[in-house]
Amino acid sequence: MADCSQWCARVSEWCARVSEWCAEYQSVTIVAEGEGGAAVIEKDKAVPNAFITINSNGFVEYVRDLMVVSTCKMQVYKFSFDIQTCNLSLKSIGYPEEELKFQALENSTVVTEWTCQMMKNQFEWLFIGMTVKNKSVPHFYQNQNVVIYTITMRRRSALYIANFLVPILFFFCLDLASFLISHKGGEKLSFKVTVLLAVTVMQLILNDILPASANRIPLIVVYCIGIFGLMMLSLMETILIMHLVEKDNEADKDQILSNDFGDKLEKDSFQNSSRVAGYWTRVSKTINNVFFIFYLIAATVFFLCLYFFGEE
Repeated sequence: MADCSQWCARVSEWCARVSEWCAEYQSVTIVAEGEGGAAVIEKDKAVPNAFITINSNGFVEYVRDLMVVSTCKMQVYKFSFDIQTCNLSLKSIGYPEEELKFQALENSTVVTEWTCQMMKNQFEWLFIGMTVKNKSVPHFYQNQNVVIYTITMRRRSALYIANFLVPILFFFCLDLASFLISHKGGEKLSFKVTVLLAVTVMQLILNDILPASANRIPLIVVYCIGIFGLMMLSLMETILIMHLVEKDNEADKDQILSNDFGDKLEKDSFQNSSRVAGYWTRVSKTINNVFFIFYLIAATVFFLCLYFFGEE
């Protein structure tokens, strides 16, 4: 009985010390830092834990749940095929490394599997993995122990491809098909203007989708601007061709007017002008054929450059 009483007294004394340590641990202020700055720990939403697990080997386990809201800088250069990596660091605000150390219980593989089990629903972002590591960082005149969690996620791009990238590509194909439309009348010009306005609307939608914190111009913006520029060149070429064709139409009208007056001298002069008008028609056809070949080559080079820049 004496040994039992002595052992119980030691256990009671030890539990008292553990309780004091846990009370002190609860007073420790933990700072969470993300890549976008200091994170916010929402204490009201964290469930308090009043239990302590004491093992036979002296290991004391006290679980303290934290709900952390953090911001992360996004690299949208490859939007919407981007993979984002965000770091979340946990450290004490005042204790040095000698007095308080943070250590992850499991390795990165186990942490990744546990996180995948906890995440039941994944919407726009697909969780790839999580790594955890310990690090000692200088803080004023002392070093502090930090646990860094690196979260890697990939954006689901299928919705953006179907609703944005493919429609713009279809508009570009319609612009290519417009080369088969006759230059007579205004159907071709109005068709090209309509397609160009459709691409402009898609650019306005893209402006609402992309975040404003990008340091580099995203490839999807270059994709839209490049297609818009090619279609603008095609529109300007159409205006030039219609201007040259209009010269022939004016010459034909003048020749019909001269035939009505029956003036032979003026008739000969207008026949010479009709030959000039025929010349501009041939020039317009040549310009249209050469520009179509240039248009195909420029579009091919543009898409290849986008592909190689995306692979960097």
